Amino acid sequence: MHIIENAAGLPAGAGATVAQNSADATSASVAALREQLAELQASLAESVADNAMMGRVFDADDRLEAAMADACRQRALAENAERTLAARSGEFIERARAVVYWKNRAAKAEKELAKRKAAV
Repeated sequence: MHIIENAAGLPAGAGATVAQNSADATSASVAALREQLAELQASLAESVADNAMMGRVFDADDRLEAAMADACRQRALAENAERTLAARSGEFIERARAVVYWKNRAAKAEKELAKRKAAV
């Protein structure tokens, strides 16, 4: 009995088996690649969600930092206003005392003038 060989040197019918095995290997490879692709897509979606969350955290941190800087400016402004108010209050008290002093001096001078007019 003589086996008929094809152009590849394989027995007749063996080429179909090789082609079938090759097709099975290719479809298995494609299936494995699709699984890897699905895993990568899931990983990418998770990474995008993490990045979005971190972006919100950084934005919130920036807003918090801006609010803290504004609070610091407002505190400095309030301290300056408090010092100015204390200085003006001191000036007012000093002037009120001067008014009372000069009012008393004027009253004494008027009494002294009235005495001198009465004595003349």
